[in-house]
Amino acid sequence: MTNKFEQIYKKNNDIWGNPQEYKSIKFYPLKISEESQINAFNKLFSYPKSATNDNPVFYKMSYLKFLIYVLPYLLDKNEEGLDFSEDLKTFLAYVTKIDIQDIEFSTRNPDDKIENLIISLFIGKDAEIFTESDFDIIREIILQQNGTSAEYIEAYRPELEKDLEFAMRHMEKYNFSDQIFAFAALFGKTMNEIKNCTLFQMRNLLDSVNAIEEYRMQTIPLTEVGKEYDVKHYMKNLKVKGRYSEILKTVDEFKEDTSYFNN
Repeated sequence: MTNKFEQIYKKNNDIWGNPQEYKSIKFYPLKISEESQINAFNKLFSYPKSATNDNPVFYKMSYLKFLIYVLPYLLDKNEEGLDFSEDLKTFLAYVTKIDIQDIEFSTRNPDDKIENLIISLFIGKDAEIFTESDFDIIREIILQQNGTSAEYIEAYRPELEKDLEFAMRHMEKYNFSDQIFAFAALFGKTMNEIKNCTLFQMRNLLDSVNAIEEYRMQTIPLTEVGKEYDVKHYMKNLKVKGRYSEILKTVDEFKEDTSYFNN
């Protein structure tokens, strides 16, 4: 992401479930119990522009323009008047805790081409102005504080999705409800005790448990192997993974994951 994003984003806030702030507006992370808002989050922020057959016009657009004018058509070409602007206002009102009446869009249209529209977003009683570039930062804030990123989403490639699905075909699939129950069981908590946990917290806690279990499984055969046995510490497994980390590795990643080059 941009240097501007790196300067304003406070990663430690995500650990404790605290909001991120941009241009005096606070953006709060979603809790795992907020199902309808999680659904809205996925619909509004998680569609990759790279899934539009690499259309250069769409790909160069700001995400705000893409979201309001292109994505509704892509998702349902048969439904007339489908508009995500009201859904976006409702979602932003929820995560900023600002009245929906204090969130507005303004569009300037110099001609009839979508790519030449200029959209501004106004948030709060003081009508803080956010440009399309600002919204790209807002989107990244909302994605990262809820456990993902624009880089991860835009890495989407149809052919690799098929390869990933094939590679993972023998692994048991878990839906979001399964993850919540597993999370509660692993930590010995009731559903009421975990309902205020954020998406970011749950995903990272589950990843941590998985990494620790993998580490324990590595150490089991240590008494039966030589000194050259390469144990990958669980902290190394907590690196941010790419969308296709399970099927693609760089040369450096391959060297790190194998003891071949260390012998």
